[in-house]
Amino acid sequence: VTKYNIEDVVSFTHFHKLDKLVMYFKDNTYTVIVIDNKQYDNFYKAVREINGNVIFTSNIENENN
Repeated sequence: VTKYNIEDVVSFTHFHKLDKLVMYFKDNTYTVIVIDNKQYDNFYKAVREINGNVIFTSNIENENN
């Protein structure tokens, strides 16, 4: 288990082609969230309840490749 300061989280992106959820931080670093993909929305919403500035984007670019 790895812990992060939620106040340092800037955004999440769901990369659909790979079905990965990536969390980005203020210092321009990122991490891939390793949880059941059915929990992505719940995870994002839980973080957003604490840090309302976090944004969520969805990347479906190049899904046909």
